[in-house]
Amino acid sequence: MHLCRLLRFFASFGFLSLALAAQPATARRTVIDASSTMTTGAYCSPLTSFTSDCQPNAMAFTIQISGSSYDAFYVNSNGTVSFNSIETQLSAQNSYTGTASPLTYTGPAPADSLGDYAAPIFSPYFLDGPGDPTTFIPNLGFDGELVAETSATANSFTVNWYSCANPLTCGMATFDIVENAVFDPTDGGLTDMIMSFGDISGCPCDPLDVFASGKAALLAQLQGNLPVYTMTLTDLADGFQVDYTYNLGALGDAGLYGFNLPGGLYEVSGPLANQTYRFDSNGQLLPAVPEPATWLTMLLGFGLAGMAMRRRRALPQPA
Repeated sequence: MHLCRLLRFFASFGFLSLALAAQPATARRTVIDASSTMTTGAYCSPLTSFTSDCQPNAMAFTIQISGSSYDAFYVNSNGTVSFNSIETQLSAQNSYTGTASPLTYTGPAPADSLGDYAAPIFSPYFLDGPGDPTTFIPNLGFDGELVAETSATANSFTVNWYSCANPLTCGMATFDIVENAVFDPTDGGLTDMIMSFGDISGCPCDPLDVFASGKAALLAQLQGNLPVYTMTLTDLADGFQVDYTYNLGALGDAGLYGFNLPGGLYEVSGPLANQTYRFDSNGQLLPAVPEPATWLTMLLGFGLAGMAMRRRRALPQPA
């Protein structure tokens, strides 16, 4: 009985270990929906038409953008953070026909610019679209291959996007869930997934032993799972700051990043590189301040130019 159950476990979930053996080298798409077993914080996706996942994340502070005040934000499945809901556009992307692969997508054309959204919106890596509906749960139209985790402090919030092959096996939120998991085949798939990482050499073996070995293997893998890219918004005395950072899995990868605010659209398409944007107390972008090394280079250049002009004046003039 136990052996038959194990075989069913691996037939259903064995592909996860193969898919997770090699983590993607680059950030390919955006955010995938987490199942009810994994809590990554509220965020919005095409799956929202089936669930109530799309909820605002509260902030402990208020920011101003073009005269409007915001104290909550939405994390969206197309790699964005918005200050109003874009759920209507996302839900429309959950449009497939057919009952088996290949399914036919019948939804709207994906947005190709942050300018297509009326809500104030930021993105370190924007890529819109329905994604592959067969990658995880058929017919639900998941948008992307990353999981978002959100954390907050008294004056900031951070969204990390993790690359993974399954929402249950990604990020430190999953680490906490797996660490506290107990063997329970009726828990909605968590025990099955953990056992898919277990040691079955020399089986038939006790399912509890397979569960224990799978738990140890998965925790070891999750420990080294870094976010692919990160957005942090920090409240300042005279405005706020937004930082985009990328780990080695994303640096050099080409993508679209920027923001769309009532004050204007700023959008860059090209290699990903760490960015810092400063906004004043009304949410208007401030001019970039040169780095100290840039100031030194500029001062050195001015000094050399001044020396050259003085030397030219000191030279004897031709008769």
